[in-house]
Amino acid sequence: MRKELLAPVVISMMATAFFLTGCSRGENPLSSKESYNIPTEGDDIMDAQLYYAGDDEEQARTIDLGFGATGSDCYVTYRRGDETVVEDKKISGEDADYLESKLIGYSKTVRDGENGYWQDTDEYPAMISIFSYRINFLHGNEVDKIDTDGATGMPSGYEEFFSDLEEKIIAAEDAASKEKESILDRILRGDVYDTDDNFFALIDEIGNSDSSYYAFVDVDSDGVEEICVKRYSEMYIIDSFDNVYKMVYDGAAYDMPIDEAGLTGIFYSLPSAAPTSDTYIFRTISSEGEIIFEDFASWYDANENGQMDEEDWFFLDPKEEKEVTMSEWLDKAQKYQKYRDYSPWNG
Repeated sequence: MRKELLAPVVISMMATAFFLTGCSRGENPLSSKESYNIPTEGDDIMDAQLYYAGDDEEQARTIDLGFGATGSDCYVTYRRGDETVVEDKKISGEDADYLESKLIGYSKTVRDGENGYWQDTDEYPAMISIFSYRINFLHGNEVDKIDTDGATGMPSGYEEFFSDLEEKIIAAEDAASKEKESILDRILRGDVYDTDDNFFALIDEIGNSDSSYYAFVDVDSDGVEEICVKRYSEMYIIDSFDNVYKMVYDGAAYDMPIDEAGLTGIFYSLPSAAPTSDTYIFRTISSEGEIIFEDFASWYDANENGQMDEEDWFFLDPKEEKEVTMSEWLDKAQKYQKYRDYSPWNG
């Protein structure tokens, strides 16, 4: 039984190999020990960061895992080279237990091979690490850790161990995607229940249309992704309440669900070329679809020189009655410009 004093932990780790200076055999802090603590059956993993360079340093892989207090959830980020393959993915139940069990079981192998990870010489002032294995865990009421790496050797079977974790993570991600698509298919077939007749009419239209797009985005910050559908000139957000699906938001086609750094809600972006201009509206909504916050920003290329400058028109009010300076506008709207061409939609 996992101890309740733990909090969910999600750790981010660098995606590239790190450079170690002064890494002679005698200077590795773990190498001077005959052994160090490892997690054993009954201990609780708090978080883990694993790195494997393989044969291609540019395709080095990292796996970061954070385990929740109850042990039922694990949050995973998996990177390959510069690509983030899986980001902050929640894995639950037996799959989370499997990952924790693999980490506990393999830790002894890591410790047993500790004398072969660094060359026993002072001739190399710097070497690049080819693997790292870091775990924080709870043993009884004490937090402990295993933290080691190497440049000239790896634990026995490390490549197979790492690949096994990769396969489990990718499989869990694929299963989650298929589950989402299955839910969407059920909705499009009308195989859901709702008290709003307009919802059924909408689903019938979407299901018979070749011009519908969808996305799964947590737009209300409740930790659960909503089903977002775009069709022609409208965008809809569908949420589930005790397995009853309801349409909680009905907006314009330029409305887009967004859950990016600093922006979670509904983002409206309308670039125009006649005249050159940008209009942004950002809203946050409750789980019932009620608008909690709304922000507006627009810019017009008044002198028609094709670039933003002090002579242009800038507004921060939706009626566009009060001009502001370019500096004032950028202070508020620059974060929206970053997502000017943003699109969450799948076909």
